[in-house]
Amino acid sequence: MIFWRWWTLVVLVATAMVSAEIYLGVVDFVVTNDPTYISFGIFALFVISSFVIGSWCFQLQRGTTIDNSSLGPLWFISDALMSIGMIGTLLGFLMVLTSAFEDVDTSDVEAMQEVIGQLATGMGTALLTSLVGLISSTLLKVQLVMLDTANSLGNRDETL
Repeated sequence: MIFWRWWTLVVLVATAMVSAEIYLGVVDFVVTNDPTYISFGIFALFVISSFVIGSWCFQLQRGTTIDNSSLGPLWFISDALMSIGMIGTLLGFLMVLTSAFEDVDTSDVEAMQEVIGQLATGMGTALLTSLVGLISSTLLKVQLVMLDTANSLGNRDETL
């Protein structure tokens, strides 16, 4: 039963992501607003970790028990995703503060427009990486709690 719960969660998340891409153009938005591509790194770690959890859910459903100590690295990755998002936030702020205000001529309209564009890019990177890290970390923790609960219940999982 645990594998099907995990699969349902994955299908719901994938459906939400495809819908966000179709209706909002999320991938183009991320490419435009995250020149560091940290968001894609966070997403890649999330996908890889999710498939590892899925394979363990499948093994657990087939009757194999999982040593709880082997879940430790995945719990670390779930926390690291949020930390990497915060690193992206700091990089975004550094991009804003280091490059935007160098040799600015406040009387030149075009120069000020360029500064505003740099500010928007840096702030976009800062907020976007935090958002992707927070969402990925939360979804990964939900999967891990499902797996950990089913593993601790053993064969009694059918009663849930």
